[in-house]
Amino acid sequence: MRPMLMPLQEEARGVLEKHASGAFFLRLSQYPRSLWVSDFPLRQDQAALQKSLPALESLGFASALQKATGLLEIDLSLERYRALLSPYPVRLPALPKKDALHPAFSLFRLLWLHPAPLEAQPLEPLRQWLKAAASHSSGMGLGLVPVLHQQCALWLRQGLPLPCAVLPILSAWISAWDLDVDKGGNR
Repeated sequence: MRPMLMPLQEEARGVLEKHASGAFFLRLSQYPRSLWVSDFPLRQDQAALQKSLPALESLGFASALQKATGLLEIDLSLERYRALLSPYPVRLPALPKKDALHPAFSLFRLLWLHPAPLEAQPLEPLRQWLKAAASHSSGMGLGLVPVLHQQCALWLRQGLPLPCAVLPILSAWISAWDLDVDKGGNR
């Protein structure tokens, strides 16, 4: 799942570089409302920023300038999220052999039983899982499971849709980690 975000990040970087006159960073965002963050507005002139934002939007990126920090937050449009996730089928993984993965399997089953259109789903959990996959951190995924499971319980009680878009990432993560265990991995 690691390559999911890398090509998109490089595409966004290419747009910004086209209009940049100096160095800037573009990295995974720690903010829940975006996938990436950049100091482009702090290091480039206003004209470069004004040219870059419509170019990003035309490619299916959504961006917002954070007034408090001056950083540019970059995310994907709903259509771009659909395109990103469409090649990854949602398959129910086998019951994991490793006990530590059983909560993730339980979360998968919960999400599986409550489908919702992407437009209605909260996107923050999807962003979190995409960032975890991009950072290639299995431990990060384990930490996300109980938090998302608890949040899903609250959303269900409130009659709100669940973030089913996480399913292909969660499925691949469970399968990959369980496969690593099968091969004698330390996980």
